[in-house]
Amino acid sequence: MLRLMRDYASSWLIKVILGAIVIVFVFWGVGSFRAQKGGRVAVVNGDSITREEYKEEYNNLIEQLRQRFGNRLDDEMIQMLQIKNQALNRLIDQKLLLQEAEKLNFRVSDDELAAAIREIKAFQTSGVFDKLIYKSILNRYGLTPKQFEVNQKGFMLIEKLRSFLLGNLKVSDGEAMEWFKWSNASVNIDYILFEPGRYKDIKPSAEDIKTFFVDHKESYKTEPMIKVRFLCFAPDNYRPKVNISDKKIQDYYEAHQEEFKTDKTVDEAKKEIRKKLIDEEAKTLAYEEAESVFDTIFQGDDLEKASNERNLKIQTTDFFTIKGPNKGIKNREKFASAAFNLSAMEISDVQDLGDGYYILQVIEKNPGEIPELKDVKEKIIAALIKEKQDEKASTDANEFLSGLKKGKLMNAQRAKYDLKLSSTGFFKRNEPVPDIGLDKGIIEAAFKLSNKIKLPEKIVKGEKGYYAISFKERKDADIEGFVKEKANIQEGLLRQKRIKTFDEWLTQIRNKSNISIEKDFLKQS
Repeated sequence: MLRLMRDYASSWLIKVILGAIVIVFVFWGVGSFRAQKGGRVAVVNGDSITREEYKEEYNNLIEQLRQRFGNRLDDEMIQMLQIKNQALNRLIDQKLLLQEAEKLNFRVSDDELAAAIREIKAFQTSGVFDKLIYKSILNRYGLTPKQFEVNQKGFMLIEKLRSFLLGNLKVSDGEAMEWFKWSNASVNIDYILFEPGRYKDIKPSAEDIKTFFVDHKESYKTEPMIKVRFLCFAPDNYRPKVNISDKKIQDYYEAHQEEFKTDKTVDEAKKEIRKKLIDEEAKTLAYEEAESVFDTIFQGDDLEKASNERNLKIQTTDFFTIKGPNKGIKNREKFASAAFNLSAMEISDVQDLGDGYYILQVIEKNPGEIPELKDVKEKIIAALIKEKQDEKASTDANEFLSGLKKGKLMNAQRAKYDLKLSSTGFFKRNEPVPDIGLDKGIIEAAFKLSNKIKLPEKIVKGEKGYYAISFKERKDADIEGFVKEKANIQEGLLRQKRIKTFDEWLTQIRNKSNISIEKDFLKQS
């Protein structure tokens, strides 16, 4: 258990492992009910995964990453993170989990399902389930209540499976104590920092500049750009078509009187209700027309044809990067995320971008190009200087550490480099190092040192430069503090144990399952 916690204590992945295994199904099924439009991409023990299910999952993953990384998310990062593989693996896991739940005869009764849906906040008004909002939201996402309830049952079945597998796991007092000692020990080290920026006398030659450009030319390639035409179905344009009857307003008012226990008059309340119902109905009408248009499009030219037939305004952007169009689009990042997932002339599904529903088509793609040397010379010189500074700092730090290993003293050596000898003071594994920060490399290296091993095997590269470190003192954890922290420690360790257990179990299920992926699918998708 201690090794598990050491492996994962500082990893953000621990927070998302379950998310990659047990997916919240609230709108999981949006793509699956359009399965007739695409072929299958994989088969899991006889159950198919459709291309539409895959595309929906892929888009969901891209959107999650876009929210986390913003404009830093580009094609290179998407490829590095293997999003296509992640999307397919998540869908495979979903199938396996549902199959295992079925083998164990888990069931979700109608009463359980109804109670769970009533608890979903998105369907509530002032804490009470609202049937009108429920149907309106589902309608907006192209789902019937029956379809949504099938998906919700799937989610609940997986939760029952998890509870069955993990419900009896425990964390002993001994495990908690071991973790407490490990995480509350502290160490104090001496260090010398070699900062690359201190080396000012670097002047690259013309040949160095040319060679550096040849070796790194791909990194100076201009960003990929695309040009898109699109249809926008904005709810604002549908409000004039909405007619809300007085009876409907009265029915809503009587069903939600708890909302209006304020100083508002009945007329003020009904005015508010009318606006709310008009907003919801306008969104529904906008989505329905977007879906209707999408269902008639089968080829690239059909987008323009559909817009002409319905008297819709088709719009075209200028070329833009992954950051999104410079003008005309309210949610630039979402628009770009949806567009960059498309091939040339491919038409997107209906995209909800917040201010309306969009159908996009990429009409031109510019993959980017490598510039001439003269156009990026200043950038190259700056990068080359930075590289040489880093090399010099590393060389000097290694030389300094080599001297320490030969018996030279830190204080005696530092004069040669005109550098300051510093001590950190005591710090714990999960705390920032004083005057250095939360530098994982230094923390890991420092806690490997002791009275017997005072020097690390090699210098430590940190955010500020290269460190030569030396052991000074160590303090064990104060056991008296364990009683107060025991409950929280056991809770945290239990979460980690559940994640590891569930992950290992699912891996075993995968290994004994019959999973086939369509040939070349991931290359084409």
